[in-house]
Amino acid sequence: MTRIVIDMQGAQSTGSRNRGIGRYTRSLVAALLRQSTEHEIILVFNGYFADTISEIRAECGVLLPRENLCVWHAEGFETPIAKEHSAWRVAAEFTYEAFLLSHKPDLILVTSLFEGLTDPTVTSIHGYQFDVPVAVVLYDLIPYTNPVPYLENPPVKAWYLEKIEH
Repeated sequence: MTRIVIDMQGAQSTGSRNRGIGRYTRSLVAALLRQSTEHEIILVFNGYFADTISEIRAECGVLLPRENLCVWHAEGFETPIAKEHSAWRVAAEFTYEAFLLSHKPDLILVTSLFEGLTDPTVTSIHGYQFDVPVAVVLYDLIPYTNPVPYLENPPVKAWYLEKIEH
């Protein structure tokens, strides 16, 4: 049996939860849960967005044991764009990856990499380990292919290009 840990922040973040990324994340996870008899799926939620967890848990509760719905916290972290939070961001990324790994996954699925510009969503890939494969859903690379006007702000550009490097 393959153990898949799925990061649910694409359905939680303030920028995506009520938009296409949030709907896609929820639909993808629901479909995986309905069809996945030979995989163990663990959903991981960011505790900062506690108001979103109960609704998503209710949607998945029938298809998934409660112990497979897990919440992590990154204390002291607010947003990666502020320079004064850079050390907190690094600590939050390690906390995030360590929590994902604590569930001993065979595969990690990050439902939305470009999260956290203006809220405490934390995404990173292989900053902590390189043994477990990570699949990532990329919804839109328009800022990368057409940086004007999306990446004219230097801190936003640096954040975005760092996510691309992941």
